[in-house]
Amino acid sequence: MSAFRVYFGEGEITENESGVDLSNFRQCTLYHPNPDTLTMLEVWYWLTCTFSLDPEPIGQQHKMGVKKCDTE
Repeated sequence: MSAFRVYFGEGEITENESGVDLSNFRQCTLYHPNPDTLTMLEVWYWLTCTFSLDPEPIGQQHKMGVKKCDTE
């Protein structure tokens, strides 16, 4: 099982000495049993469906930052 920490909402991405600072954003953790077997398109579709977004990207833009973190 792998966890995806997803940052979302309006805000400004800033930088600090550790790298990118996303503390201005809301976050949630999503779990997937085996993301290593997915293509990037499948990961995108899984996240799109999880957030109930329109999977048709034409005319829409959704900015997401995704960070994979170990849960074990």
